[in-house]
Amino acid sequence: MPLKTYYNLPEEKQKRIIKAAIAEFASNGYQKGSIQSIADRAGISKGSMYQYFTNKKELFLYIFDIAIDKKINGVKNIISRYRKLTIYELLEKAFEDSIKYAREYPSLYQIYTRAIKGAPREIINSLDFKIKTEGLSFYLKLLTEARENGQVRDDINLELATFVVFTLCKYFGEYLGQKIPRSSEKEIKHNVRDFLKVLKEGLLPQEHEEVCKND
Repeated sequence: MPLKTYYNLPEEKQKRIIKAAIAEFASNGYQKGSIQSIADRAGISKGSMYQYFTNKKELFLYIFDIAIDKKINGVKNIISRYRKLTIYELLEKAFEDSIKYAREYPSLYQIYTRAIKGAPREIINSLDFKIKTEGLSFYLKLLTEARENGQVRDDINLELATFVVFTLCKYFGEYLGQKIPRSSEKEIKHNVRDFLKVLKEGLLPQEHEEVCKND
């Protein structure tokens, strides 16, 4: 995280440093990302960088926080704007917002999805914990409200359901991220609807479901 001296900088200089760090980590990832390159991009000395951030790790964690906060805030705005929609419609809107995020902020999206590869295990564990904590809290709230509104069955373990939905959505999001650069908007939306159909209706054919109910 930034040192106090960073917050004393003019806003314009703060933005230059952040923009330079985003570009560097998005292009080269954590392992190959260089404080010297970031300083060059920002037009300041390498020594100055260490007045604002203790080391590369602290700078990267700060940039990652910016990336994840922007993504989470986008989804939260969707939820607050479309409260009357069903949980499945809300998830569709949330995925659409994630696609928009990936297209409008490709560098931030790369940091969120790919730049941590090659980072030390302690950093990966820290970031995974943050994503998991934020994600589980978000989906638990979403599923709790959905069950209260009759959109989710009463007989399921809500904690387990939260973990399943979070895990599926997380990895489906990564799957979408790989497809975005080479797929049309129409194809991506079709993938989202197919995923939500599986989430809503499950894998069991309807005729087998009826048999199971009668057993």
